[in-house]
Amino acid sequence: MCSRQEALILPMALPCLDLDQPKIELFLLERALQLGDVIKLCTVETMESSSCTPPNTLRVSINDNAFFVDKRTLSENCEYFRALFQSGMKECRQEEIQLHSVGTQGFLVLLQVLAGERPMLNSDQIVEAIECAAFLQVPALTKHLINIINSENCLLMYHTAATYGVLELSRRAALFIRDMYPDLREDVHTLPNKLVEYIESLLPSSYMAVCSHSPSTELLEDVQRTVCYLDEEHRGWRVLTHLPGSTSTTMAGVAVLDNKLYIIGGVHDWTAMSGHYGNSKGSLLTAVVRGDSVFTLSRHVTREYTVDDHRWRVKREMEGFGRIGSIYTFLMRLPKATTSLMGNCRDVTQGQNLRDLKLCPKLSPQCSHKL
Repeated sequence: MCSRQEALILPMALPCLDLDQPKIELFLLERALQLGDVIKLCTVETMESSSCTPPNTLRVSINDNAFFVDKRTLSENCEYFRALFQSGMKECRQEEIQLHSVGTQGFLVLLQVLAGERPMLNSDQIVEAIECAAFLQVPALTKHLINIINSENCLLMYHTAATYGVLELSRRAALFIRDMYPDLREDVHTLPNKLVEYIESLLPSSYMAVCSHSPSTELLEDVQRTVCYLDEEHRGWRVLTHLPGSTSTTMAGVAVLDNKLYIIGGVHDWTAMSGHYGNSKGSLLTAVVRGDSVFTLSRHVTREYTVDDHRWRVKREMEGFGRIGSIYTFLMRLPKATTSLMGNCRDVTQGQNLRDLKLCPKLSPQCSHKL
């Protein structure tokens, strides 16, 4: 099966033996079973040397490096190869293709991601991976790059993605930078002016909270039906708006999608979420991640943490959210004009009169079916 392997076995096995041909063949068979891994390796080497690839396998050559990849995997995950295989051109029938616009490291990262791995990348790998995602059009690779954005690589991600036209990655990196802007301000201004201007045009995300409450009449000013946001500059909670009177967060699920607040279920409807993430006391989990920071909330204190080497470090403390009932927390991007108008709507938990709530806007009842 592999003459090269037989040449390795015979010289060391036969000189001291006086065997007839059948015994020699039996001996070689036993040795073959013992050295199965070596023979397998030899078979691979022979296949490579003869340029013989398995069916449905494409040999991809990049800078004198060869990768054997399943054509179906490439077709399902890479827009470039899908278009190539469907084009009918002679290249789609070749067993080998050379890529000149991507680097070896970037293509290796691509193969790792398609194999289900989630590799952490250094600067060179990030640049080549973005280059690969741009040229080969690989959504899975772009998604992985988005998932590993952090304060150390966000500027590189943003600049490189903008350069190569990976728009979704560029946008997500810019949003990350906007949320971390106070910590990255000096580094941000090393970017080209157009990129800096785009970051500054974005809205930062705000830490939001709403308590559980039941429906109430519009005639009652119910503090439990207010949606609040954290005023980080003054380290206090401010009322943003009222929910419609018919809306209930009791026995409901609260979520944000596309910067819209959804309250699903409640006492009037069947609740899809029968349970919630909870801590040891059974209350709702009130931790939210923004950039490299984690916000936690209690009725006594709001804390912002940073995570360094898997350890939580308190970055700052602000006033708590002194409401009764379970607390739901989330992130939303509030227009600057909106938050400035809301500045008059102070948090009534700090001793203000309930009449102050009348200054705050209310969501239209017509929107209640969306909440």
